[in-house]
Amino acid sequence: MDAFEEASELKERYPPRVGTIKKVKGAVAAAVLWHRDYFGVEPRSMYGAARYRSKFKAAAAEAEPAGWQWPRKQEGVAEE
Repeated sequence: MDAFEEASELKERYPPRVGTIKKVKGAVAAAVLWHRDYFGVEPRSMYGAARYRSKFKAAAAEAEPAGWQWPRKQEGVAEE
């Protein structure tokens, strides 16, 4: 028997299998790529920005003394 025929017979008998995790990773990567290119939206950066914003708000709230408020603009006063 020829080596090529043997190899093709083995290939037919035992087809390559792709794991479920690899399939899911591929689907997610394709979805992210498609969204970024078609809509101009990158979910990863949006998630990172939201996470940064929440951490910043928590840190700012912790750093401010209790009862302290940001100064408000006074009416009738010209800005420099």
